[in-house]
Formats: sequence, structure tokens, C-alpha cells
Amino acid sequence: MSSTDQGQSPNKQTIKADDDLIERAKEAMQELEIYTKIELAEIAKLSRSTINKFFQKQEIRRYSYDQICETLLLNEKIVKREEIATFTITGSIDKKRIEDLEVIIKLLEQLSSSDLKIAIREKEDDDVK
Repeated sequence: MSSTDQGQSPNKQTIKADDDLIERAKEAMQELEIYTKIELAEIAKLSRSTINKFFQKQEIRRYSYDQICETLLLNEKIVKREEIATFTITGSIDKKRIEDLEVIIKLLEQLSSSDLKIAIREKEDDDVK
């Protein structure tokens, strides 16, 4: 994994790799028959300096980090931190339209790249009016 908390500068969009990622990157280079860091730099279209900084666990730009991970097939792209928000929308809908709404909700959940969950809840007697 990457050390996003420790490696992220507050004013720059930079990140540094941790020991585990460096080890996996070295293994991936062997598996992909990329024998030198110079060769990796050429394939990833990055400078040798950037590649060296990555392997020395120094901060590099997020784009460069992603590019290295993509080149080495590591699936370590940066995921921005997202806050989970819980909210409620109240209102009424014709019961005949609930089935249509449920289809739309399923589509939204499928298209979402996150763990989006939407539920329809019928008003209960003890709900606040």
C-alpha cells in the first residue's frame, strides 16, 4: 500500500510509496522483464529521477505514481479520500411509481464506482410528521 497519510504534502499533490509497494514493484519489474529503472522510465514515459525517487520512497507527483503503478500493473492508483454522507429525502410518491424508482436506484448503484446504497422506506406510523 502507499503511505498516503505520511507521504502526502498539504500544499502539493505528491505521494510516496511504502516498503510493501516498493517490493511489489521490484517483483513486477522481474515478471514483466523490465530489468532496469532506466527501462522502466522509458516505458512509463517518466524521468529517471522520478523513478529513482519512487524507489527511494521520496515524494513524487500523483500522476507519476499512478503511471508507475499502471506500467507495472500494480493497481495502486490513488483513490481520493471521500467522506460518507448520510442524508434523507422526504416526500411522497404514487405507489405505482415505486417500482420505476427502484429500477432507477438499481441502475445508479450499478453505475456508481463507490459503495452507493439507496433505499426506499415507507412512512411508518411512529415517524415524525
